[in-house]
Amino acid sequence: MKGKILKPILFILILLVIMLILSFIFIPKDNTEARGMKESGITAIYAEKENTVDLIVLGNSESFTSIIPMQLWEDYGYTGYICGRPGQVLPDTLKTLYDDTKKQKPKIVVLEATVLYDEYEISVPVSRVLQEVLPIMEYHDRWKNMSIDDFYSPIKYTRTDFMKGFHYRTHNEPADTTGYMEYSEEKDTVRKKSKVLVHIMNEYCKSIGAELVIMSVPSPVNWNYARHNAVQELADEEQIDYVDFNLLTDEIKIDWVNDALDGGDHVNFYGSQKLTKYFGKYLKEKNILENHKEDENYSNWNKDLEKYKQRIKEKV
Repeated sequence: MKGKILKPILFILILLVIMLILSFIFIPKDNTEARGMKESGITAIYAEKENTVDLIVLGNSESFTSIIPMQLWEDYGYTGYICGRPGQVLPDTLKTLYDDTKKQKPKIVVLEATVLYDEYEISVPVSRVLQEVLPIMEYHDRWKNMSIDDFYSPIKYTRTDFMKGFHYRTHNEPADTTGYMEYSEEKDTVRKKSKVLVHIMNEYCKSIGAELVIMSVPSPVNWNYARHNAVQELADEEQIDYVDFNLLTDEIKIDWVNDALDGGDHVNFYGSQKLTKYFGKYLKEKNILENHKEDENYSNWNKDLEKYKQRIKEKV
């Protein structure tokens, strides 16, 4: 009887050990596409110096088209990184948070709230947990990019991004703002599974000494007062800040004729400059982040600022 019980347990343990060994071999040893890293652009934070990023922004495309880290650096000396990706759903966001804080200990983690309403199957969080524990689940097809040093080399990431995750876009398509953010006492619904994941994120942020903040960037396509009320309720339940920039577009001076990228889904570069300026003031008032501009350990950020300015000059 004991043998019948022990055999399957032993089999599972052996299988787990094999999967762990394969995970070490198959996980990319660098964050470049050539070495098989998926979405290498958003993993550039892996190559930043350890514990030098004080602010990370998570979410879908609303996040990486709205906040400009290099502008925050130039104005305040804050080190920020946009870790959002196109179509990111909340389980992806949680996994990204875990991945991006292995080498970084941010003081503020910002969650862009549109991701709370992006639908996903319940199997997605299970898949993300497996990928976190056993990278072989995500990189099982990387054999095409492997070399002999994958069997013994330590992980060392080299690909950096002087835009710090921001996507520069100047296209302009005016937005229809009919009824946009008209006051209402109606309340939309944040699904229970999303609330659970936000709670997990909040508790994890506390455990690493970070403050979780929820933010809604200006978007007539995605936002209304009913959603504002629902997210405000969630933020109150979690006892965290909620900054809804959709209620502040007049103060920010968003011009939905010239600052809209694609009809009001996202802001373009000119809108993101205005939004980042206001966001910087909010961060300064919180008085949590440090000004690192004169710190020699952050000299690479000044070099990246020059690269950023040159890129903007070329684009404009």
